[in-house]
Amino acid sequence: MKSVRMFVVLCLLAALGTVASGCGSSPAGGGTGQTPTIPVISQQAKNLDPCSLLSKEDVAGIIGQKVQDPRRTGTSCSYDSNNATNFQSVLVVAQAGTMDDFNYQKKVLGDNKARDVGGIGDAAAFLTDTQIVALKKDVLINITGFGVPADQLQALAKKAADQVQG
Repeated sequence: MKSVRMFVVLCLLAALGTVASGCGSSPAGGGTGQTPTIPVISQQAKNLDPCSLLSKEDVAGIIGQKVQDPRRTGTSCSYDSNNATNFQSVLVVAQAGTMDDFNYQKKVLGDNKARDVGGIGDAAAFLTDTQIVALKKDVLINITGFGVPADQLQALAKKAADQVQG
């Protein structure tokens, strides 16, 4: 019985030695030999007020009805129409982002069915019929519309992306 225990302990020590010898031997970046780059985030992206991308008048003019004052919650801003019978709502989420973040949203939120849209920022795509994402510089903008047609969402995304400096 002692010899079996001793054998198990030696096997575990040998396995640990093998694992430990491999730790730290690959370079940073997952073995590619390259150090991963950390994106430089602009002050604009760090301090972005999502309600600064679209004014109440911008939203009202595009959706064709009066909207209430925008309400900010963290990185999001919502605009709701005043019309109870034809209610429309726009939710804008804006935060620092990269092309990798944009592509991730296209893949995951768009369920691999995202449709690219030209002429908006550096890149834009409809994730669904009611949600569009755009990237301009280092600002990722995601707009969701409730009761808002796709052409109006596209116009809102363009207007928002045009507000990003640079």
